[in-house]
Amino acid sequence: MAERLKEGAIAGFFGPAIGLFATSIGLQLLVSYWGGPGFVVFLTTIFTGLVGVTLGPRSGRRVAIAMLLGLELMYVVIALSPISGRIAKGLARKDVSTQKADAVFVFGSSVFGNGELSDVALSRLVHGLEIMTTGQAPRLVLSELPRPYRSYSEPAQRLMTRLGIKKELLAVGPVVNSRDEAVLVAKLFQEKGWKTVVAVTSPLHSRRACASLEHEGLNVICSPAVETRYNLDHLNRAHDRLEVFGQGLHERLGAWVYKRRGWIAN
Repeated sequence: MAERLKEGAIAGFFGPAIGLFATSIGLQLLVSYWGGPGFVVFLTTIFTGLVGVTLGPRSGRRVAIAMLLGLELMYVVIALSPISGRIAKGLARKDVSTQKADAVFVFGSSVFGNGELSDVALSRLVHGLEIMTTGQAPRLVLSELPRPYRSYSEPAQRLMTRLGIKKELLAVGPVVNSRDEAVLVAKLFQEKGWKTVVAVTSPLHSRRACASLEHEGLNVICSPAVETRYNLDHLNRAHDRLEVFGQGLHERLGAWVYKRRGWIAN
């Protein structure tokens, strides 16, 4: 047993490096958008330690080394090749339409613990406000995550007040995914007798998000916000390719799951 525990400690030594490489190429996004580098490093350290204890002397460390080398190779390939662009191709949807809508719905995003908006949340919100000020829709609908997450509508209302935008702001929730958002928005629209929505989210999320709303019977105008983290049309930097890779895989897997569950059309 002592030898197995020793092997577990040796194999676990490779865990932090494996976790950092996994997060650098966005593999944690295959599960969801939760879990920062620290959490992933913790999990991979525990996992590799358990592998070492289970497999015994030398075998555990060999598996850990093989995992690390495999992730290193993936990192290099993704950073230096066009694979990320190919994975992301077709995920963004933008409907060019001036049709009047009943409301703008902005899909939820991160709000910091101090109540300030993340860059993604702010980009989506600003685009939603822009659509309202052009007169295409008279009101804004946001979604709220369950507690203890901070409210999206509170900073949105503050921003609208500062900008002098006197439009109606509604919220639905709590939600945990795009499916929840689509169902609750559709319910709100049915109660109000509304039919058409301008849907705002990030580009790579737009096709699945808008399809979710359409599946609930709404007439959807898909209008993605500006992507602030990278230039999706020109993935010239290694950092951009690495970030798009994880998000693209997340959306591909998400679309597959949504189709299998009947949440979007095939």
